[in-house]
Amino acid sequence: MNIISLHNKILPRFSQEEQETKTTLQTVTDLLSSPLFTEETVRYLHETKEELERCVLIKNAFIVKTTELVQEYMTILNNPLNANIEEKKNTLCQQYVAILSELVEDKKWNIKIQRPLSMQSTVCDVCQNNDPKQFEMDESSKKFCIICSTQHGVLETSQAVQKDYDRVKIVTKVAYA
Repeated sequence: MNIISLHNKILPRFSQEEQETKTTLQTVTDLLSSPLFTEETVRYLHETKEELERCVLIKNAFIVKTTELVQEYMTILNNPLNANIEEKKNTLCQQYVAILSELVEDKKWNIKIQRPLSMQSTVCDVCQNNDPKQFEMDESSKKFCIICSTQHGVLETSQAVQKDYDRVKIVTKVAYA
């Protein structure tokens, strides 16, 4: 999963929504200045105006929450030689996807977010347990629910990490005539 590509999908959506919000906000402001409306209509227009102003704040909050995550992710991508950073990269992805999922649900956008396998949680069919701390994994890659002792199969995955750069030694060879 690449959170940069997800981020680049979201920002144009915000720009498009911002343009629509500005025009609607201007229309509502113009309508509020008219004395022809009843008190109930004016109250409804004030609520609509507040709702539109909150939409702008959602964008700002999203950018504040995700900017540091995206910058740190880009730093990791620019320096891929350290294998220990893979875990940090996965953690950043999980944090970003959590923020993005909340936003997509709130805005009711039709964006498919592929969650990393490490984020996909197991739910016990018997006791409906979904707490990852309440599951144990044995050496044959099977998860067991600690609460009801039900066995769950797990898709076996592995990450291909090339560690050849640790073993490479550069030796200077000199050829004599």
